[in-house]
Amino acid sequence: ELFFWSIPLVCILIILFSFNVIKSDFRLAHQSHMVWKGPHNWSKDYFFVPTKKFLVKLFDDNTTGLPSIKMYIEQTAEQKLLSNTPHSTKEWQNAKIIYEKDDGLKNIKFRYRGDNPENWLFEKKSIRVRFKKDEMRKRQRYFEYWPLELQILSSTNLARLAGVNVSKIRLVELFINEVSDGIFIEFERLDENFLRRNKFMPVNLYKGENYNAETRIGLDRNLYNNSGLWRKNAVFNQKELSDKSDLEHFLISLKQSTQSIEKFNEFLSYIEMDTWAKYCAYLIVAQDQHHSSWHNNRLIIDPWSGFVTPVVQDGGITIINSETDLLILDYSINDLIKILNQSSLFIDNKYKWINYFIKERNIINEEIDFLDSNQNKIINSVKRDPQISYKDFIEHLKNHKKNLTNINKELLRKINLDPVATWKKNDKKFSITLNDEIPASNIKIFFDDRLPEWIIIDENYNGIDDPDEIKYYSQNKNYIE
Repeated sequence: ELFFWSIPLVCILIILFSFNVIKSDFRLAHQSHMVWKGPHNWSKDYFFVPTKKFLVKLFDDNTTGLPSIKMYIEQTAEQKLLSNTPHSTKEWQNAKIIYEKDDGLKNIKFRYRGDNPENWLFEKKSIRVRFKKDEMRKRQRYFEYWPLELQILSSTNLARLAGVNVSKIRLVELFINEVSDGIFIEFERLDENFLRRNKFMPVNLYKGENYNAETRIGLDRNLYNNSGLWRKNAVFNQKELSDKSDLEHFLISLKQSTQSIEKFNEFLSYIEMDTWAKYCAYLIVAQDQHHSSWHNNRLIIDPWSGFVTPVVQDGGITIINSETDLLILDYSINDLIKILNQSSLFIDNKYKWINYFIKERNIINEEIDFLDSNQNKIINSVKRDPQISYKDFIEHLKNHKKNLTNINKELLRKINLDPVATWKKNDKKFSITLNDEIPASNIKIFFDDRLPEWIIIDENYNGIDDPDEIKYYSQNKNYIE
């Protein structure tokens, strides 16, 4: 009889659970403009998260983990932020914070970050914090807290080690109303203060996003075809906010650079070759393909020098299988890098930086050492993280470090390869063809008889000895080098 009468109760609970799942799934994947999300395991959110929070409350021994930040948020503030998603998530609410262990309680504003519903519908929210102007921390007013993703953590660290412009980050454990909300990555916000701290002021910082809720309907998706798709995160104070003339001139030069060598050289006047070679070398070392012609583009344009400088935003790391040759050295994530990769001088410079990062600087091994040295602190905080399974995280961390090792090994293998080249003679001309990515250098051409006085490189393929083309002389040897 008990079983019989429990059936209606179970059915009601299933209906209520199903209704909540459908409601949550609608808010995740169907409520926000131009946002697509795949299937999500809601049972984990409804069962695993509450269960772990309950067990942590019972058995947590307060083992020291990562540096802690404590926020105190009223329930009504959280309700307001989620009352009319996605718009309500951007409305600043009052809260309090203890930023450092010895700090007092500070009044702050906070809201949820971004247009991705995953940032604010799950247990761990992606939070943006704003201090008062006279209470800034480390010369920063804004801080962002992203739930831990190892790919974002390591790609950002690799960018910093490579000397590329990127937010400073640190791992922290965030406590909300004295209850651990788990591990977060603390980012500095890309704004005017970021430029000042990196000695870039006064310049324009452009944000290029044509993705998710920021998608412009009816326009070509490519950011590099339209300056109107970009917006300013920081403004050169002698120009209006709406003035994008510097960006317009650069994009026009970029498009014209394929027309002639003169136009290409004009385009290069905007480019500090070493800066961009270093940036592209970082993309290859990290196998960071989380940028495209419509997403995650940030450019600093200096109106004084005219130089355009990249900034890394929301990086990632591609998984490399050590048994397959998936790692590539010359992929182009957008129109700008595609043009640069057509220059042999740029590619040569980029490969030199890759060689330096891997062989001399050892930045991948340094990132693995960072993960190893902080592993105990990370694991202690993971044990309290409501959204991370301890067992799954240990396996994920192991695979992540293995992937970094695979990338390092594959890059070492590639840059240590001998050039694969063939040559073909035709009358008074001969051609050398490279069949791989590694450049050939120190080439010696031997002659059995009739040693020519010189060899010239026909740069424009016209078959004529042009005055500006380089000649290499025999110097009374039986070869020309």
